[in-house]
Amino acid sequence: MKFIVIGQSQSGKTTLAQHIAQTYGFQHISASDWVKQVWQLSVEDFASREDYIKAITEYSLEYLRKYPNACIDYIRDRLDYSDKTVIDGIRNPHDFVNLFDWRSDRCLYLNYQCNPIPTNSFERGLSVIQTYLHLVARKSPAPKASGDRPRFPSI
Repeated sequence: MKFIVIGQSQSGKTTLAQHIAQTYGFQHISASDWVKQVWQLSVEDFASREDYIKAITEYSLEYLRKYPNACIDYIRDRLDYSDKTVIDGIRNPHDFVNLFDWRSDRCLYLNYQCNPIPTNSFERGLSVIQTYLHLVARKSPAPKASGDRPRFPSI
């Protein structure tokens, strides 16, 4: 089972994923680490954090046009296929659909309303992922007991 934490930039995805990994012994993979391996600049190289985010987003989109499976390959290469993996930072619907197994995986969407970071194309992909999850939830078997929790909680 994979547990996937999604949400906007700076919503706490990595912090929560690291906490889950440490507390419950999950393997942790951050989906955004693939770009950090090929992108050689840091926040300090830019006038502001916003400029950095804009530049790395543009770079990521260009890279994904050439190598659409870059994130998928990065994550699959690191999966140990244990029963416990937590992944954070998937924002691209293509990546999510290829990595999420609706029969066994779980997803948590962090809905951070007060985010000061402007919406970018990666953030817009989250609404597509949410739509996909709602459609998949309809295919899921009905809960066996009334105490079962919703499959795709939003906090």
